[in-house]
Amino acid sequence: MSPFIKAGEKVEIEGAGRIRIGDVVLLKMKNGFLLHRVLFVFKNFVITKGDRSPFIDPPSEKKNVIGKIKKDEGFLKIFRTIFSLLSLPFSFTKFVLSRK
Repeated sequence: MSPFIKAGEKVEIEGAGRIRIGDVVLLKMKNGFLLHRVLFVFKNFVITKGDRSPFIDPPSEKKNVIGKIKKDEGFLKIFRTIFSLLSLPFSFTKFVLSRK
């Protein structure tokens, strides 16, 4: 999640509440936890991606969202979300093709 969250930086997590595009959420995964930005929100699941990663994460059920970080990004949240979305063409194509 660099540069928004630096390696080793402590973050405060608040309840998930309403999950919105651009939120950085803490997800419970099979082998641990994941802190990534929300790109898409659907009825029962979310799709996330690390800010520096070229790939999107597999869909995660909303029940696996533990909470979201309590760090105000201001207008940078919009910029970082757009930047993440711009890197999607390759990764979204890979996701769609792998689902068939």
